[in-house]
Amino acid sequence: MSKGIALGLEEGNIFTSNLVEETIELNTGDIVVFYTDGFTEAMNERREFYGEERLVEFIKQHKNLSSKDLINALLKDVNRFANHMPQHDDMTIVVIKRD
Repeated sequence: MSKGIALGLEEGNIFTSNLVEETIELNTGDIVVFYTDGFTEAMNERREFYGEERLVEFIKQHKNLSSKDLINALLKDVNRFANHMPQHDDMTIVVIKRD
């Protein structure tokens, strides 16, 4: 876990003074997923969140898909969970895989 503050919270001196650069090596089969909280905070009609645990488990179960197919499958799963309830946050995701 690297140190610092979340991207986009502050654009000035606080961000710059807290920024810590790290380098990681990706091995074959590794997946890196960047996502906004619109995924984990997607809500169904019972006012339940999709949640981080469900997101991580979904990624683990579908890790053999291509990045594009993983994103599409996740979007379908979140929409199925939310049952087409209106959402109030953006959903942005980037998936990087090392094959």
